[in-house]
Amino acid sequence: MQASVVGRTQRAAIVLAGGEGVRLRSFTEGVAGRPIPKQYCPIMGTETMLNWTLRRVSLGVNRRSILTIVTAHHAEFYGAQLADADEDSVVVQPSNRGTAAAILHGLLRLVKQKPDGAVAIFPSDHYVSDDCRFMAQVDQAFEFVQALPQRVVLLGIEACAPEVEYGWIEPGVPLVRGWSSSFRNFLRVRRFHEKPPKAIAEELFRAGGLWNSFVIVGNIKRLIALIARALPDLHGAFRAIERTLGTSFERKAIECLYRDLPAANFSYEVLQNAFSSMAVLPVTGLEWSDLGTPDRLLAVLKRIERESVPRPSVELVAPLNQAIGEESLFRNSSRLASARAGSIRLVPAQR
Repeated sequence: MQASVVGRTQRAAIVLAGGEGVRLRSFTEGVAGRPIPKQYCPIMGTETMLNWTLRRVSLGVNRRSILTIVTAHHAEFYGAQLADADEDSVVVQPSNRGTAAAILHGLLRLVKQKPDGAVAIFPSDHYVSDDCRFMAQVDQAFEFVQALPQRVVLLGIEACAPEVEYGWIEPGVPLVRGWSSSFRNFLRVRRFHEKPPKAIAEELFRAGGLWNSFVIVGNIKRLIALIARALPDLHGAFRAIERTLGTSFERKAIECLYRDLPAANFSYEVLQNAFSSMAVLPVTGLEWSDLGTPDRLLAVLKRIERESVPRPSVELVAPLNQAIGEESLFRNSSRLASARAGSIRLVPAQR
């Protein structure tokens, strides 16, 4: 019991919210009147994807232990949405240099606070139909890495289609045997497939492949070590300014560092080279989507209407058409939004 309590105090989370959301730009421009990053746009109600993500993550991690990684030129958006967050829980990048730099920046901040801690890393643009069930899986992953700190866990979503725009995880045999029943669900990772062609996606689907949610749980020091091995120059650059992190000198040091920092992708350049250290936990019994395109966003709206699953502040006022891309209407506060696959147009509400 005591070990469990100690373990929970050592948990942290990183929420990645520094992206530009280019593929959804025309959609958000229709909502806001100008293109804004999708994570800050109230696309499906008065709340944003970032709001949803932070609420979901806070079901399993203390709010003060959640770091949100943002980009400086988005200040007008995140300033209001993170107004109630502690200053130390917002990590501001001077510019977007990819997920590897963002994650390493957050990890080096966290290792000072929780040197023996574990962290869960979350994108900020996902739909999950059951937040409690999803975070229960994250809780299992935390317990697993507390017992086996050399392993890093990916949450793999049970696939419902041969999707070519997602990354896939090819699972292997159970990683451990003779442990508690909850640990028997953790599988070895045989291989990653990033956005495979249709034929390979269909083969993976038939073979029980899992969608890569990019939700990662691992020991903080272990994740730093994996980045150091895969991207030694990036790690060395951050180590040179590590002492400034979390101090009044951080902003200036980070600005100087980012001027010449090359972009690096954590999934491509770290995970792809570390699959022997990985475990995958299959997530079943819920629906999940990466809301990276207008088609996926509209598909989620159709799903919500079909299953009558309420989402925050969303009231559907007309049936969503069968074909994504045809016009559909939903109420957003006091406005109606006319949604299309490529854009969204606001029109006055009927009163």
